[in-house]
Amino acid sequence: MLAPDVSVDCPVSEKFVCDSPLELRHDGNRYVIVGPDDMWPVDPVPRPRWYDIPCTDGDPPLRTDSDGRAVEPRANRFGSQDLAGRAVIQSLGQVCGDRLTISVSSRCALFSNPALRCAFCSIGFNGRRERSPGCDGDIHPMIALALQDPAHPVRHVLIGGGTRDLDDRGYGPVIALAQSISRAFPALPLSAMTVPPSDDGQFEHLRDAGVEELAINIEVWSTAAAAEHTPGKHRLFGRAGYLQALSRALEVFGARRVRSLVVAGLEPMTDTLSAVEALARLGVIPVISPFRPLRQTSLQDRSPPSLEFLLELHEAALAICHRHDTCLGPLCEGCQGNTLTVHGLSDIGPASTGEDTVPSRDRGESASQADHG
Repeated sequence: MLAPDVSVDCPVSEKFVCDSPLELRHDGNRYVIVGPDDMWPVDPVPRPRWYDIPCTDGDPPLRTDSDGRAVEPRANRFGSQDLAGRAVIQSLGQVCGDRLTISVSSRCALFSNPALRCAFCSIGFNGRRERSPGCDGDIHPMIALALQDPAHPVRHVLIGGGTRDLDDRGYGPVIALAQSISRAFPALPLSAMTVPPSDDGQFEHLRDAGVEELAINIEVWSTAAAAEHTPGKHRLFGRAGYLQALSRALEVFGARRVRSLVVAGLEPMTDTLSAVEALARLGVIPVISPFRPLRQTSLQDRSPPSLEFLLELHEAALAICHRHDTCLGPLCEGCQGNTLTVHGLSDIGPASTGEDTVPSRDRGESASQADHG
């Protein structure tokens, strides 16, 4: 089992969980993981106290279906309304590890077209509401509350979400939000997750807006897997487009400030390792995230990769990273919960210095750094 200081994301509602020999239970005093022959105590992450504070505009954010049509607002599994039906601040951001993730949009132009959507993505099924403009004024108070939360304070912010507009690839809203946040919280480390831009000049705009780290996730390597699992991105960007964008991002943000995620289990291991090799050689931090078959997606009945597969992949990926003087990401320990990264095991490359890898402007570090997750 994992060491005491290692955190993981634990799926509980997906169909494949039923195949696990482990169960998460509460024995009346504590949470425990129960296996066939033993059990282990676990500490759940405390729920942030600010999650249930109502938004100041008092109106539920507009909820849309997967085709962008407005539907009646209702409560959902994210708890984005209080008992009076008002939008709560959690509808604007979510805590993941020590990171506050803010989505610029819960919609994606690629998802709205079944022929273009990523097969493993559930963004259009999550029940998230598109926030109303009146809620924008709650973003700064939400960040302040998240930084000071006594139960689970955050240390940095990631801007992500669906690619709502294919014309500018979603960069406009990300840049605007980054500018607003960096002006209000100049010492707060800020990262973003985007797709390859239509104009490489967008990278400079991101950096100038206060973004220190950037994630552009290639997700799969082979053209066959890309055509099958990420058809829209394959058609728009292709492998060459991703590598070109990552190379340009490195020029703008600098070494160890750009990362790219590969999904393990959607293609042969050799292809995933080819992606790790290409990214590491380029100077991009590779991130490996095990495939999870999510409900309602076209891959919901597909099995996730086996433990043996992931252990072999992890060992081979580490060797590749070591050869290129780098390590598996994300570099931030708190952001490693859904990745094939274990602090102390995955950072064996000479370029890995350990300690605190989250950028911090108030420690005088460079204002151009990259992370994702």
